[in-house]
Amino acid sequence: MKASLIEQEEMRLALLRGYNIFDVPISLISLVDEDRQWFKAKVGIEIPGSTIENSICAHAISGDDYLEIGDTSKDARTDTNEFVTGDDSIRFYAGALLEDGNNLPLGTLCVLDKKPRELNDFQRRALQTLANQAMRQIELRKALADAEILRKEVDHRVKNSLQS
Repeated sequence: MKASLIEQEEMRLALLRGYNIFDVPISLISLVDEDRQWFKAKVGIEIPGSTIENSICAHAISGDDYLEIGDTSKDARTDTNEFVTGDDSIRFYAGALLEDGNNLPLGTLCVLDKKPRELNDFQRRALQTLANQAMRQIELRKALADAEILRKEVDHRVKNSLQS
């Protein structure tokens, strides 16, 4: 069922569109494994991931905190990539690293477009801020899972102690 609209719906939509933070058709939280990248979250793309050979994000994690490729068809790292040379080609990539507390990159928060472009300074900072927030959420999820394992172990030991 579709949610009912608010009274100021036109104003709300104008405000939302006015932020124009990225205005890209594809955004991903991409985690880079040994031989593949997989998408923890995705908008604008249906596939669950790709091989490492077709991962632009793999190039991002081997560099600095941020990678932006204005035209992927003209960059030596990506000009032969299947996502760039294929029918529904990607022409723009910007990715901010998802780094743990030791600055080890796990993947990227990235935005992609089917046309060449460039992000402005605000958009770059926003992408990096969102990547930091996404990483904090990943770390929180792990901490909660670890705490649950510890709780179960304590419960088990208490039960054994009481039975003794």
